[in-house]
Amino acid sequence: MAQIKNLEQINQRIKQLNSDLDSIIDSGVLLALQKYQLAYERAIFNKDFSVNESGYLKSTHGNYAKAVSISSAMSGRIEGVAKKHFDQYAIIGNLSIDFANSIGIKTSIEFSDVSAISRLKKIDFSSLYAQSEILDNEIKKQLVNAIALKANLKTTVNNLAENLLGAGNKEGQLARYADTYMRTSLFGLNNAVDHEIYDTMGGDSATAEYLYAGPILDKRIRPFCQSHVGKVFTKKEIETFPLENRSGLNPYLFPGGWNCRHKLILSLKD
Repeated sequence: MAQIKNLEQINQRIKQLNSDLDSIIDSGVLLALQKYQLAYERAIFNKDFSVNESGYLKSTHGNYAKAVSISSAMSGRIEGVAKKHFDQYAIIGNLSIDFANSIGIKTSIEFSDVSAISRLKKIDFSSLYAQSEILDNEIKKQLVNAIALKANLKTTVNNLAENLLGAGNKEGQLARYADTYMRTSLFGLNNAVDHEIYDTMGGDSATAEYLYAGPILDKRIRPFCQSHVGKVFTKKEIETFPLENRSGLNPYLFPGGWNCRHKLILSLKD
């Protein structure tokens, strides 16, 4: 079974793969979250809070009730964002299979064969939902405080947009979270498919070795990845990665930790 030996060729293929993954994520879950945050801002504006003639919030029971009811109106929308995220799974998984074939690792595995999918979906949904609840609670807290202080409604909503929901060039709290967590998750999914393929080829053996491959001259590269890329590691060495890079993440899925753009590729013996 032939495998590409030229590290530069492998790295170029990974660079293209990373670019494809970024485009999928940017046009998928990140865009969906930006729309969700905009809808959240509109929901606050359209809540018809009671204000005085100068636009300052009145400290009434009705206003407090409206402040705490906004998040429940948005709960169904976050499930739509999660669905958008999960729709990308198959696209990303198939990119992994195509990548393996392109570097000489031939496989008959299909995306539907990948056992990690169900578990990753549960983790991703739980994490996204938990983050949306954190956002809900912070918005409720700030609205309730604004009502108690009889703050200006327009200024209050603008502050929420600026600090939590994204305004101008800012991403907003959920989009910032997704840019790290969801991007890391989908890159990890891509690597999970890799390793399901490798396990059918001896990758689960205690003596298996892996090449740390990917971008070398990249503005995003971190010292840990820079010192490891291009080298071959045993499984025992790989298991120390989470401690060394201080991420605590599965090193086979996230070799360099959060937002890692490198791969561990099974080193095949001819």
